[in-house]
Amino acid sequence: MNNTITGNNESVTFPFADFSVGYPLTRFMSALQQNYKNTESRKEDIRKNSRTYDDVKKERLERLNAYEAQLCENFEICLPFLKNWVSQFPVEDKIFGDVLVDCYDTINPKFSFEQTVNNKLQMTGSNFLQKIRAIVLKMEETGMSETR
Repeated sequence: MNNTITGNNESVTFPFADFSVGYPLTRFMSALQQNYKNTESRKEDIRKNSRTYDDVKKERLERLNAYEAQLCENFEICLPFLKNWVSQFPVEDKIFGDVLVDCYDTINPKFSFEQTVNNKLQMTGSNFLQKIRAIVLKMEETGMSETR
C-alpha cells in the first residue's frame, strides 16, 4: 500500500495484484460497516436526549450525517478493489470470492456477516476467513501474485 501525502489530503493507492492487501481490506470494510451501523443508534440517542438544546442536537446530527457520508464514500472507494481482488481467485475458489463480495455488497448490511456466510456456504465466519487466508497463501505460493 502506498501513501501519498499532498497538502492536507492523504490518498491511499492499492496495487491491484497484491493479494496481501485483500484480507486487511476486508477488515477495514467490516469496520466501516460497523461504524455506519453505530451511527444510527448514536443519532437515536441524540434525538432522545431531552437535556440537550435543539441547536446542539442539530449540530451533532449534522456532524454524524457528515461522518456517515464519509464512511459511505470510503466504502465505495474500497469496493472495486475488493471485487478486483476476489476476481483473481482460482476457479475452484470463486464461490468464496462471490460470497465475500455478497457480504460487502453494501455498507448498510441487511444481514450480518455470519448469517450471510452461513446461509451461502453452511460454515461459520471464522472458518470462512480461514479459508480466504488459505486461498491467499496458496495464490502467493504458486506465484499468482505479481508483487511478491
